[in-house]
Amino acid sequence: MTLRRAIIVFVTGSAIATLAAWNLQGSVVGAAQLTGRASGGALLVGLIGALSLQIVQGRSLMAQLTIVTFTTVAALAAGAVAAGNAILATSRPFASLVVVLAAAGTVGILVGLLLAARVQGASELLAETARDIGRGGSASPLPDQPTEELGRLAEELESTSRRLEESRAHAASVEAARRELVTWISHDLRTPLARIRAVVEALEDGVIEADGAAEFHRRLRLDTDRLSGLVDGLFELSRIHAGSMELSLQPTRLGDLVSDLVAAFAALSGASGVQLHAHLRGPDPVVEASMEHLERALSNLLDNSIRYSSPGSSVRVEVGTAANKAYVSIEDACGGVSAEDLERLLGTPLGRSREQGRHPNSGTGLGLAIAKGLIDAHGGTIGVEDLPDGCRFDITLPLAASYGNGETTKPRAARTE
Repeated sequence: MTLRRAIIVFVTGSAIATLAAWNLQGSVVGAAQLTGRASGGALLVGLIGALSLQIVQGRSLMAQLTIVTFTTVAALAAGAVAAGNAILATSRPFASLVVVLAAAGTVGILVGLLLAARVQGASELLAETARDIGRGGSASPLPDQPTEELGRLAEELESTSRRLEESRAHAASVEAARRELVTWISHDLRTPLARIRAVVEALEDGVIEADGAAEFHRRLRLDTDRLSGLVDGLFELSRIHAGSMELSLQPTRLGDLVSDLVAAFAALSGASGVQLHAHLRGPDPVVEASMEHLERALSNLLDNSIRYSSPGSSVRVEVGTAANKAYVSIEDACGGVSAEDLERLLGTPLGRSREQGRHPNSGTGLGLAIAKGLIDAHGGTIGVEDLPDGCRFDITLPLAASYGNGETTKPRAARTE
């Protein structure tokens, strides 16, 4: 369509200039000479204008429109200069002016059409890209745009496409995690419920002797506690994911908190045959923390590491400061985790791999996911690394701004029992 318009403009302008020149000169040869001189000067300026547009391609639309306007004015001047002698020699200046205006106007319009063709083509490509994104597609790398404004629009489309792809990938990941969680919960609900039902039916049938009733009552209590823990864990995890958990942050010495937790887990580690060691490297870092929630997160990690470490092994906890952040490192001897499970270890519960592998009564399996959510809520990070004989959980937390690297005067100490 643009080429057709260009041909129409060229033919029309040439015809007008030729007719005006013939009317002025009275002969075909004279008309051709006058038209050729006026058009030649205008076309030379037009070529310079087209080259200038090519040079400034990608600049602002205003700058390129300025070139089109300047080219039109310059073409008018060049045509007038080129045909100057013929114009001065005639007694009919209006006809001479028509010749020059027709030549200059034709060149100006052609240069404008060149810019319009570029902008139109780029706009149609961007519109088609936007429609593809709306249909769920992605924006392939777009070519360089003819104007700065369209270039910014193309960048926004590519950025939007990337964000949408990330959102779709995240949604797919969330859906997969939801399905996995539903499957896992169904399994963990079915097992204790089946045991409870078996005990209740045995009690109803009167097949349980009096001296064995206490053991069945104990099993009922354990399975009930397990179901209660599962429900509580799911409720807490849902609050974390919903962002409805409110934290009351106070300056807290991280080393004191970990020391108290290590003392509290001494009985569990002793019963499991696991040695529990804690080490403070450097000054005791102070963090802004909700005591209750940070204690819960670290307790889940310690409990997990102790329960899955082999008897006779050790769990080592280190607290310190690095890269302007406080850190807690918990290294256990769980025997290692597969690469697939390592990627999922802090996400949804793993069901049979680590959380339920060797300890059928070890908990609901939500502990690590809850710990990650609580650490995230404190503005920290948590990662896990596979070791030859176990795993290492690395937790980082922002230092309390008003206390620096453990150099404090009156931070809140950890709670002691």
